[in-house]
Amino acid sequence: MPRDNEQFVRFHDGVTYISIPEYRFDSSRNPFVEMGVNRERPYGIARYLDIALLHQFMHGDILICGVRSTDFELLNRKDLIQQIQESGGLPINDLGLDYDFEALEFSPFVASFSTLPFFDLYHKSSPHAEKRPHHPVDIWLIFDVKAYEQVSKGQVAGVNRYRLRPDYDRHSSLLSLAVIN
Repeated sequence: MPRDNEQFVRFHDGVTYISIPEYRFDSSRNPFVEMGVNRERPYGIARYLDIALLHQFMHGDILICGVRSTDFELLNRKDLIQQIQESGGLPINDLGLDYDFEALEFSPFVASFSTLPFFDLYHKSSPHAEKRPHHPVDIWLIFDVKAYEQVSKGQVAGVNRYRLRPDYDRHSSLLSLAVIN
């Protein structure tokens, strides 16, 4: 839990900033796959995020997409956040993919719905787990679940691939952003 002088969640310019001290680590290693006492468990970190999202979206189902800001080499984190807010989502590339992003469905008060699968995807599954430097999943996009359709399953249980439905607007389907640390 955050220390007494530390805010857990704050809102600024339409973004939810979440402080999770346990999710700060040395990027030269992946503490989630190490053996022994130094191994980090993503469950507690996911619960921090789950609680913040539950507080904000307790009245509806949402899609959650987590990304590493460091994967967008041409943009610093602040500029990436601004671009996401202006465009309504992640930069779209021309790779010929049949989906817009990978996300998980999150329903308030359903115990099995958690952000944990995204932490497992980036910190325990190939090729993400082997990547060095190893960075946190620090930007979370929250979308209206009704605006997107599932087109296929992802590589980790619970994380699926989604595409914008024909009669929906990309920008208005982005409900919020959450940024960790």
